[in-house]
Amino acid sequence: MSSVTPPQHRRYVELTPDKEQKISQLVQRMQQTYSPLPEQLQVLLRYAPRPADAPTPHNTIRHYCYCALISRNWDLQRAFAMLEENVAYRRQWRLDERSEMPTSISLRGWEQMEVVRALGKEPRLANQRADKIVALLGRHFPCGLHRWDKHGQPVFYVLFGRIEEEAIVRKLKQVANVGQAPEDVVWEMLQHLIGVGEWLAYYQQMQYDAGRLDVDATEGLIRATTIVVDMKGFGYSMIWKPAIDLAVSCLKKLFRYYAECVHQVLVVNAPSMVSFGYRIVRPAVPATVQAKVRIAGPDASLALLKEYIDEAFIPAHLGGQCSCEGGCCTDYNPNPQDVLTATEEHQYGGVSTDDITLRAGAAHRIVFALRQKETVVWDFISASGHDIAFATFFVPSSQCAGVDMEKADVRSLEAYVVSKTNPSEGSDEYKATEDGVLVLVWDNKQSWVTTKHLQMKVFKQQDLGKVF
Repeated sequence: MSSVTPPQHRRYVELTPDKEQKISQLVQRMQQTYSPLPEQLQVLLRYAPRPADAPTPHNTIRHYCYCALISRNWDLQRAFAMLEENVAYRRQWRLDERSEMPTSISLRGWEQMEVVRALGKEPRLANQRADKIVALLGRHFPCGLHRWDKHGQPVFYVLFGRIEEEAIVRKLKQVANVGQAPEDVVWEMLQHLIGVGEWLAYYQQMQYDAGRLDVDATEGLIRATTIVVDMKGFGYSMIWKPAIDLAVSCLKKLFRYYAECVHQVLVVNAPSMVSFGYRIVRPAVPATVQAKVRIAGPDASLALLKEYIDEAFIPAHLGGQCSCEGGCCTDYNPNPQDVLTATEEHQYGGVSTDDITLRAGAAHRIVFALRQKETVVWDFISASGHDIAFATFFVPSSQCAGVDMEKADVRSLEAYVVSKTNPSEGSDEYKATEDGVLVLVWDNKQSWVTTKHLQMKVFKQQDLGKVF
C-alpha cells in the first residue's frame, strides 16, 4: 500500500473528441515536416517508449503535441508555429545533446551521477559559465530543486521574499559579456536550470515505470515541474521596476520556448499586498498558466503545500518534515542581509561590464600602468552599431616622467601609437614588452550630433587571474 497521500488535483485536461482530433492533426503535420522526428521527441521516446495506440496522456508522441496545443489554447496553427520555434530553439542551443548534470544548482533528493548513468549521458564538466553565474547570484537569489510532488514531478523552490533585486542587477552587469543585457545572463542560468528539470522528469518517469517511485502518476507521463514561491519577507520596497522588467522578460521567454512545462505555481507565505505585485507580472503569464497559480497567506500555506506535496518532502522552514543535511535549499539563509565575502567579490565580481555614454565630441580614456609581460584585455561593442574611433598607445616608463597620462593631449602620444581603428566592436589584448603605460581611447569627436553608447569590459589580466 502506498505511503504517499493521494493527490487531489488532475494534471491533464478533459480530452474531448474535438481536442483529440486536433492532436491527431498536429501529430500528422509534425511527422510530415520532421523526418527524423525532432531531437527532443526522439529523447522522450528513448526514455518512455509507448505503444502507438496508447491514450494521449500516456502516449509520448501525442503528449508532445498535446503540450503545444494546450500552450496555445488549442489553436492548431499557433501550436504548430510554437512547435517549429521550439525545435529551432533547441537545435540552436543543442539542448538535447549537451549534458546538464552534475549541476551546481541546489538539488536535493537525487544522487546526481545516478541520474547521469540512468539516462546514459556523459557527466557535465564542472566550472562552466552557468556554474559561475549560479555562484555569483546564489546568495541574492536563493532557489533550488527539492524532491518531488505527489505525481513524481520535480519541485522547484524560489525564496522570493529573500531576493535582493538591486544586488542581482548589479552582479548581472558584472558577469555579463559585452553585448549582453542582464536578462540574457539570467536566461543562461535558467536555461541550464530548465535542462536539469527536464533530466529529472525523464529520470522520474523511468523510475516510476520500473516500480521504484512511490507516487501516483497513473494519469499520465511525468513531464512538468511544480513551482513553490515563498513570499516570506516580501514588501512594497521590493517592487522595483528594473527587477520586474527582468522577471517579465524571462517569463515571456520561458513560455515562448517551453510548452506546458509548469504543473502548478504555489505562492505561499504571501502578504496581503502580493496581489498588487502579481498584477504587474500577470500579463507576461499565459492564461493557461494563470489558472495554475494558487496563492496562500502564512496561515494557509502549509495546507496548500500538503495538497500537492507529501509532508515528508516539504522543507522544515515551510512547516514540513524534511530537513536535508546542509539545508533543503543550499542558498537558504534566515538572514537575508548576508553579502558576498571579499574573496567571492574578487573571484566572481572583479570584471565588470560597463555602460559608457559618449556624447558628440567626447572621448573616454582608460589608463593602465604595466610591468613587463603584464596583459590588458578589452572587449567592447557600440550598442547602436555606430563606428567609434578607437586607439591604443603604449608609452615606455622612460618617457612617462612628469606626464599625467589621464590628461595628456592624445596628439602628444602619436609617437607611441600601437593601433588605430574605427570599429563598431572590438576584442583584443596587449602584452607589455617592457614597463610602461597603456592608454586606451574611445573617441566620438568626429560626430557633431550623435551620442554613442558603448558596452565594455576592460581589465588587467594578471590582477584577476582566470576570467570567464
